[in-house]
This record gives sequence, structure tokens and C-alpha cells, in this order.
Amino acid sequence: MILTLLKKKSLDGDVYQFTFKPSKPLMWKAGQQMQITLPHEHVDNLGITRTLSIASAPFEENIILLTHCGIQSSSFKRALRDLEPGDTVEAGSPEGGFILENPHKKYTFIASGIGIAPYRAILMDLDYHNQPIDVVLIYSNSTDHFPFKNEIEELVERHHKLSVFYSVDPDEKERGRIKEMITGMEDNPIYMSGVYVRKIAAMFDGRDTHPKRVVHDGEVVESEEITRPGFVVAEEVELMSLWGE
Repeated sequence: MILTLLKKKSLDGDVYQFTFKPSKPLMWKAGQQMQITLPHEHVDNLGITRTLSIASAPFEENIILLTHCGIQSSSFKRALRDLEPGDTVEAGSPEGGFILENPHKKYTFIASGIGIAPYRAILMDLDYHNQPIDVVLIYSNSTDHFPFKNEIEELVERHHKLSVFYSVDPDEKERGRIKEMITGMEDNPIYMSGVYVRKIAAMFDGRDTHPKRVVHDGEVVESEEITRPGFVVAEEVELMSLWGE
């Protein structure tokens, strides 16, 4: 499938938002990913393909992608940054299990940086379909400029069971605040996405919470099988599949 760039937007620092129009009607589930292929000159050893989360909900029809495109980024991301409206990329079919099977459950979402992308799609989709949003979103970033914050805050106003905790460059000093957010939510499925999420994941241990399910990029892992180092391993696998780095 061919995606045509409609617009790109520079957010904070080296974060860019891209909006593409599919060459034909496209179906996907909120939270899924798609593989993007972009041939370009001077290809580095990371190649011409990445798998990125779709930040848009299906009702929006266009594909919104969010990624880092700094000077030190891979050749793929620099080529993506240099695209102009009307330019095209090749895309695979949407895939992945980072989705909500039951919107009536309570969920804990942990996002960092551009890891907010799949959550934006999920929350917008639930709102569009008048589904309940019973979610605690723990959203960390390296700066105080949070992508999609305005949209998230609008959702918070409409859904009283949606609460958001923002954290800038989280460290151990914030352990107590994060613990307070998740205390009593041991039965909630916990979803994790993003580059810095391992800092928060490392805060989970047997003294704090015993989540029954932790979902990393569609992989569901039973908590009894996870040791504290297991969170880090799972996160590294997630980064490889989500961001191609």
C-alpha cells in the first residue's frame, strides 16, 4: 500500500508528527502498528524499513505517525523528516495486539515520549464510539512538552474516570507518586510503551504491585513469570519492534 504525505509538523525538539493518506481505504484497530518502507540515499546499517505505532484512530481515516527525526537519527528517520507533502512511502498492513479487547475493564497505561502514539489512538477511538474510558495514564517525557497533551486534556474533561499523571524525566524520587497512582490497581492490565518507560517499569516490584497482565507491544506476559529484570528485557524487545532501533 502507498501512503501519501499530507502534512508534517515539528513538535518539541526533534519529534515530528506525520499525517499520511492511504491509497485505498484502510482498516485497523486502535493501538496497532504498521511497517513503513522508505528507500533513500546513503542508507545506514538500520535499513529502509521501520515498524511504527499508528497514532490515529480508524475513524480518522488518515495515518498519523510520531517519531524522533533529529540530526543524529538514522538515515531512515532523516529521510522521513525530509519528506514534503505529496511524497509517498510504502506501508504494510496494520498489525499487532497492543489493543483493548474489553473497553469495560480498568486499565493502567504507561507511556514515555513518543510511546504515547498508540494510546492516543486508543483513547480517541473509545471516545468516538462513546465507550467508557476507565484509565490511569502515567505519561513521562524528557521535557515538559507532551505530544497530544491538549487532546488528552479534552478527553479528561469528558471522561471523569480518565486520569493523567505527567512526569518529566522520571527518577526514583517520583517513585512514591507513581506508586500512589497504581496502588489498588493490581487487577488492571498494565500497558507499557515508549523509550524511557523502563525507568518506570523498574519501579514495579513485589512490594508495590502484582499486576496480573503486563502488555508490551501486544505481548501479554503473566506476572508470575516476570522478575524485575524481566521488565527491562521486555522493554528492549518492544523498542526493537516499535521503533526499529
